[in-house]
Amino acid sequence: MKYTFELQRGQEKSIVARDLYSCYFTDMEGSEKFFTHSIFLDMGLDALEDGKTEEALELFRAASRTCPEHLSREVSRILYYTGLALQKLGSVGRAVRSWISAERYHHFPFIAEMLEKYTNDYGMVRQSTPELDDWVAFYSIQLKRYMALKPSGKIGTFAEQDMVRELILDAWQTICESNELELMGTIEKLEYFQSYSIIFPTTTMLYQDLLPQSLRRSGCYYQNYTAPCSCGSGLPNYLCCGRTPSPEELLSGAE
Repeated sequence: MKYTFELQRGQEKSIVARDLYSCYFTDMEGSEKFFTHSIFLDMGLDALEDGKTEEALELFRAASRTCPEHLSREVSRILYYTGLALQKLGSVGRAVRSWISAERYHHFPFIAEMLEKYTNDYGMVRQSTPELDDWVAFYSIQLKRYMALKPSGKIGTFAEQDMVRELILDAWQTICESNELELMGTIEKLEYFQSYSIIFPTTTMLYQDLLPQSLRRSGCYYQNYTAPCSCGSGLPNYLCCGRTPSPEELLSGAE
């Protein structure tokens, strides 16, 4: 299995897996060096400190590929720094997912601090205002419902994506004008967002009749929203299996 990344501008080097937990690379002159995950991590930290963020990201990914999974503390650290690199590159959503994965492997206070800083009560990337947090959660829930009704499970074109977004936005404006959310907490809002039905052009029945059982949420589900997730990760449910995926994750298929 081959991986490539750029260690120096204009000089590509190949990383070739020698075994599960170590690698060697051969540069353009044919010289070979033996690497382990800890070396990749140290090189990534140096690159990150020097402002070479894209290079650091590739090195952290190489560290992740070569780190034994049973070294949970090391895996957690690698995923944490991967998230830092992604955050510096402007991919905050992907950074949050990396930090959540890191927290599942091992709890470090600095990872929890990043999650608290960058996530909201929906387990999504924190927006500039609570109102925007609510909108993104509503949009994501309704987008997931629409996509679940399509045989392909995907948005086909940008025009379709714009159409769906406009319909969801119209519904959101109606909700905002009603002031129904003002006295609701996060759990109540999630239940409300899940129960709100938008009839898209391709649908003629209510969502509760069309959606697979796995996509329906009941009140008992949200009662455990802030409790530790039942999967045993130690994370609260809203940051783990009960997390609301972002629109970007849904559209990219990363959810």
